[in-house]
Amino acid sequence: MKVSSVSEAVIEAWKQILASAEAGQRLLPGNSLHLYFGADHTSRPVFFLVTELSSRAPKLAELVQVEHGRRPDGKWTVVLTLKDTEFLETFMGMCLELARRTSTAENEADGLAIFDETIKQWRRLLTYKGARRLTEQEAQGLAAELWFLLELSASVESPSIAVDAWKGPLGAPHDFRVSSAQMFEVKAIRGGAASVHISSLEQLETESDEQLELVLVTINDSSDMQARSTLSLIQLVAAIRKRLNGDEIALDSFETKLALIQFDPTDQYYASRGFEVVRSRHFAVRDDFPRIRKDSAPLGVVRARYQLEIAALNAFFVPNGLSDQAAHGMRGPA
Repeated sequence: MKVSSVSEAVIEAWKQILASAEAGQRLLPGNSLHLYFGADHTSRPVFFLVTELSSRAPKLAELVQVEHGRRPDGKWTVVLTLKDTEFLETFMGMCLELARRTSTAENEADGLAIFDETIKQWRRLLTYKGARRLTEQEAQGLAAELWFLLELSASVESPSIAVDAWKGPLGAPHDFRVSSAQMFEVKAIRGGAASVHISSLEQLETESDEQLELVLVTINDSSDMQARSTLSLIQLVAAIRKRLNGDEIALDSFETKLALIQFDPTDQYYASRGFEVVRSRHFAVRDDFPRIRKDSAPLGVVRARYQLEIAALNAFFVPNGLSDQAAHGMRGPA
């Protein structure tokens, strides 16, 4: 299919559907995939495919919703919905480019692979902020979070659940949300540290039905890169990739989150920086936990950073925490 010869007609027909303020779809001709354009029941622009095969297309961006579904007849659907019509022309152009790329496929399987890979490329483009080298403090914090992610992945039903639970890179107030009611805030501290830094009022905030644990990961620098207890960020990333074991959607989500925090796993600088995780401790953030809450902060205080004395947390220690163990039991990624 030569998209250039039909693009104007498709765009005109698409706009007519949208102007009618009624749901409607039309098949895009000349493609190995069954591609449709039109409007949903709320008159939002949609572009979707119907396929015999399951798609692995990831989420794309805030303005474009990607939904997977299965129809009663057993066929699969992938629906792209534009949330803001200010970007209608761009969305239409993007969808026609999808049609152009998949038009070269000889069969449905090849076309679907091109479709999924194109969505992945666009997602990386839209979320990429440009990598930079992390500061020493940022690298230590990331090492603690990746180490905890590995521990979490071994305790849940699927490692992909642990990757999905990692919400910190998305700007969430807590590093990990395993379920609607279970959260973890991970903090890296040096050996012998007397306090831990809390960076916002929201970081230890909970609702009445939520359970939050503050996880203190004692982590030190290690110059002996040959020691089995030494872990680099590159090794931690490789271990997580291996644990995901070919789950392309989870792998793509993980890589996107690394890009969001501007970490470049190909930068060999990180391979020469070693960390040794000494231990981790969990503390239950209950009502009487020492913290500054938004509803109890002095009038006019809307933002705050503060230090918590670690010794004051002993009463909240969780003896059977997820990673409550001497970390020497973990001798680096397998």
